[in-house]
Amino acid sequence: MPMTALLLAASMAVQTASMAVQTQTSPAQANARQAESEQTQTTSASQSEPPALPVSIERIRAALQRPALLTVPRITPDFVVDVRERQRFDKLVPPMDFSSGPVPPGGLYAYEQLQRAGVPVAQPLMLIDLMAIAHEIGRAHAAHEAASAREEVRQAIADYCAGQPGGGAGIAICVK
Repeated sequence: MPMTALLLAASMAVQTASMAVQTQTSPAQANARQAESEQTQTTSASQSEPPALPVSIERIRAALQRPALLTVPRITPDFVVDVRERQRFDKLVPPMDFSSGPVPPGGLYAYEQLQRAGVPVAQPLMLIDLMAIAHEIGRAHAAHEAASAREEVRQAIADYCAGQPGGGAGIAICVK
């Protein structure tokens, strides 16, 4: 943190110094200085010498080595804020669209297509949802498979424990 502040201060000092030099010179002097600075830059680049800065690097390093003057004490919070949003009815129950009316069998487009073809379409008296029935049959089958697997494992453990000396006394899985 102190290093960042010092670097920022150094860069601001360089900018203000260059602005002051530019504002105090006439255009002819500014052109002469610009040509002179370009010449010194090319010669300094060829000699690999660092350019002369209006700030001292040694002073910056010395200031960075000193301990910080300002310390921020650690404060533990006295309270906790918990923000909770009420669930809206729309999130709990999805909105339903009742404007379209009942859907004909096969869907609206199939119904229109059959009407244009001249095929009479009658509404059935009763509809059976076969997908829901198939879903329930699948759930019942899965529950039966899980129960039979549990029974098979229970029987295998009982057979294992019966084969152990003392009926599996001292074995955690054999304790009932």
